Amino acid sequence: MKIMVGREWKDGFPDYHCGPGEYRLEVLACRNLEKIEGLHFVRRKDPRLLWNYLREIGPTAVLRKVASRNHEKYRNEKYVSCGLGRVIESADESKFPLGQTVVFLAPCQPACAERVVLQEEMLLKVDPLAEPEAPSDHVLHLPVDADEAAPDRWWAPLTGWSGYSGRHFERERCAETLGRALSAVRQTPWEGARSLPVDRGPVAETKGRSGPAPTRRPPHTVLFGYGNYAKTIILPNVRPCLSVDCIHEIDPTQLPLKEDADKAWDTSPVPRDDENYDVWLVAGFHHTHGPLAVRAIEQGAWAVVEKPVVVDESQLEQLLAAMRTSQGRLFSCFHKRYLPFNRLALRDLGVNPGDPVSYHCIVFEVPLPELHWYRWPNSGSRLVSNGWHWLDHFLFLNGYADVEFFDIAAARDGTLNCTVGLKNGAFFTMALTDHGSARIGVQDHVELRAGDATVRIVNESAYTAERGNAVVRSLRVNKIDTYRTMYEDVCRRIAEGGEGDSAHSFAVSTRLVLGLQERLVGKLSAGIR
Repeated sequence: MKIMVGREWKDGFPDYHCGPGEYRLEVLACRNLEKIEGLHFVRRKDPRLLWNYLREIGPTAVLRKVASRNHEKYRNEKYVSCGLGRVIESADESKFPLGQTVVFLAPCQPACAERVVLQEEMLLKVDPLAEPEAPSDHVLHLPVDADEAAPDRWWAPLTGWSGYSGRHFERERCAETLGRALSAVRQTPWEGARSLPVDRGPVAETKGRSGPAPTRRPPHTVLFGYGNYAKTIILPNVRPCLSVDCIHEIDPTQLPLKEDADKAWDTSPVPRDDENYDVWLVAGFHHTHGPLAVRAIEQGAWAVVEKPVVVDESQLEQLLAAMRTSQGRLFSCFHKRYLPFNRLALRDLGVNPGDPVSYHCIVFEVPLPELHWYRWPNSGSRLVSNGWHWLDHFLFLNGYADVEFFDIAAARDGTLNCTVGLKNGAFFTMALTDHGSARIGVQDHVELRAGDATVRIVNESAYTAERGNAVVRSLRVNKIDTYRTMYEDVCRRIAEGGEGDSAHSFAVSTRLVLGLQERLVGKLSAGIR
């Protein structure tokens, strides 16, 4: 598929996946209404920022981050657009038959694409004879005109919208917006648009090799979600021991244009019927993690899942049922379980298994862009998206002792304050905020306490243990090494056929976070802080 980059077509992108209830269109004419800002993290090119990261995580990790962000330049160029298209795949031909001309509103697309996939609510059937002439072998494209910006931005409620978000709009509201799109298409001076020739190729949602290579040794592996974390953390650390045969990523502008014959690339959010893998690496949208993990486990595969593993009680129960009845196994990738300081901390605190370890932390999370997908209803609260790391670490250090009580409060600026008590006597407090310096991204200050001993862990890299009136240990590590340790351990257990997460640890950790989220939502709905 061809996508406009700058002022020219660039070929080699796979097509968008067309799922249930969706329609694929050949684009005939496209008018950009607005370039979308605040959709993704876009780092400024600042030498001081690079220097800060170099000192914190070292040159190899920084180079990976820079390369990953540079590869996101096509992804970052998204627009709200309206135009004309022709239906070539239809979810319901009684509503939009094949060949039907439609006006469309695309809430989050590249500047122009050969084909787009949209929901029914974004389409309006029209008479092609009453619309601008657009030959099938050309695409008319009109970029944003800064001098003629619409004063009311009638498309604003749908800016950046995704069918994966969980945000729903009333049908009447969508119909009104589509009516405005029709008026915009008819009032557009198409005679001034660029007419781009397009040799329309066949629809192809995949590129590269199809399915696992028969000559590659197992375990055959699939990755869901080709975001920054996957590119900089997951793939470099699993490459020595896992054969990643296929990468599923719903946004074709995320995928490399250079043909990679070593693996398959696919825009489907779920595996195809003929795909079968030993290991599933899951790092996509949060609400997709649980269902993918269930499918993997029911197939007898290893599900290696980034946080959050699930986002609601229904997903939790489905995954627990799969763990009880199937041969597959789950690894929840909470990297703090693999901190090199964990064993030292328990030793320096002088605790035995089952003894309480109290945990107090202040956490700074980088503020999210206004339209970032972490803000979607389907992604869960900030507690699910971010705070779960520290809650799980607390439970891990206490052997996943049962929870006795918990509470949460939210400040007017969004800062969250959590308290948790365990039946073994351990106590937890966390202040989670996005107000402060983003000098090196996420930062945290953790204190562990037991008896007359205190352990401090700052930014996962600096460790100090005190007992009585003396410092008994102090050291520093590169925090990126924790991820390598985690994936080495996961890969070793996969190779040895070892155990994954226990159902007990997964249930205790998840029920605590979902309980806190439910209480937070209830308090905010009632105006209680």
